[in-house]
Amino acid sequence: MFKSLFSKFIGLYTAIILTTFLLLSVLLSSAIQNYFIEQKQEMMLEQGRIIRDQYALQYYTGFMDKKKLGVQLELIDKYLNARIWLVDTTGKIYMDSRTAQDARWIGQQISVDVLKTVLEGEVVTIRGKFGESFTEPVLTVGYPIIVNYQVMGALFLHASIPMIQETVSYVFRLILLCLMISLLVAFIFVYMLSRKIIKPLNEMNHIAKAMAEGDFKKRIIVDSEDEVGELANSFNNMAEELSQLEELRKGFLANISHDFRSPLTSIKGFIQAILDGTIPTEYQEKYLTIVLEETERLTKLTNEILDLTYMESENMDLEKSNFDLHALIRQMVMQFEQRIKDKQIDFKLVLQQEVLWVYGDSDKIKRVLYNLIDNAIKFVNEKDQIVIDTSIHGNKAYISIQDTGPGMSKEELQHIWDRFHKGDRSRGKDKKGTGLGLSIVKQIIKHHGEEVFVESEEDVGTTFVFTLPLAEKSEE
Repeated sequence: MFKSLFSKFIGLYTAIILTTFLLLSVLLSSAIQNYFIEQKQEMMLEQGRIIRDQYALQYYTGFMDKKKLGVQLELIDKYLNARIWLVDTTGKIYMDSRTAQDARWIGQQISVDVLKTVLEGEVVTIRGKFGESFTEPVLTVGYPIIVNYQVMGALFLHASIPMIQETVSYVFRLILLCLMISLLVAFIFVYMLSRKIIKPLNEMNHIAKAMAEGDFKKRIIVDSEDEVGELANSFNNMAEELSQLEELRKGFLANISHDFRSPLTSIKGFIQAILDGTIPTEYQEKYLTIVLEETERLTKLTNEILDLTYMESENMDLEKSNFDLHALIRQMVMQFEQRIKDKQIDFKLVLQQEVLWVYGDSDKIKRVLYNLIDNAIKFVNEKDQIVIDTSIHGNKAYISIQDTGPGMSKEELQHIWDRFHKGDRSRGKDKKGTGLGLSIVKQIIKHHGEEVFVESEEDVGTTFVFTLPLAEKSEE
């Protein structure tokens, strides 16, 4: 029944609204009725006290005649909407505020237990039919009339409870009407809010399906700054990243196809030429050497793809130990000695101490250093400068490889760590590059739990920095 998220929202909110409505109806009905009865009772007690202390006292002391007292009782009756009796000590009613409408109560004998309590000097409030005096429930307040410390009679005020309930019902209907209008407005608001929440989710669903079919161009229109808006922004960012990855994938397929096709074409051509005798016997060794070099190039490319895939699987095992980072750097620089001389590079090592013990997988760090130094040498121009610098901050060693080469644009920096990314310079200057070196560097440093970052500016140069933890104990 409630399959869609929208119907679940509406169903849930409707249930909450209706439950709240019913609870409020029950609670308000009881609370309003009790409030009005209590207010009525307080008014009757206050007016009863005034009648007793002023009018009845004046009557019994001879300062007010019976006619004037009757007028005052009628006025208070209209104000309170309550019948007023004056009763003597024998229980007979000798004054009634409604004698003009109904004189049958004059002279009637009251036979209720509460009369005795009042004549004993106590103020009472009761609910009921006052014995069988009334056909409907009434709220009764009884006051003793005391003159010179002697009880001269009793005063009773009777207010019809059904009439009080009619007033309560009228007020309750008004409140109920306001409540229903409020609930209707709340329901409309909930409906609109649910639509607003569900709309971007539906858009995400449609766009996700389009992305599954290879369309990464669609985006969600964000018109809010709440959690749904943040989700939509995150979804758009994800779509943008996937779009860029798709472009990288297409670029990689084109590049990798070129990188595989070129050496394979050369290998096939040379071997075919050797087999059919096009290449004389005395030149065969030369071309077989070229075939071997191309084979090694294909092997290196394949190995790097496999290595990166293994590293990204989170299953890479590290054989960590304490090792001398400076000795490893010197060893790696020696491997590039001929290339450094060929390009007449101003190469500097800034190592402020003879040894620097760090903790990590020395073979993997050797590969990091090889890839970063190889990149620096590859991209700098002749007679440019490369500086390898190490420093210590806290419990970490910071290794910096800085060059004064052509640098990179901000756009290129955004993709430098992506798999298979090869800048145009790389393809133009180094046919042997695979575009996987920096991705491998990042994965190795990531598995060490360390950081690697880059700063670059066009026509100024590039600096790569990565960190390693210091060894807990220095080795001798």
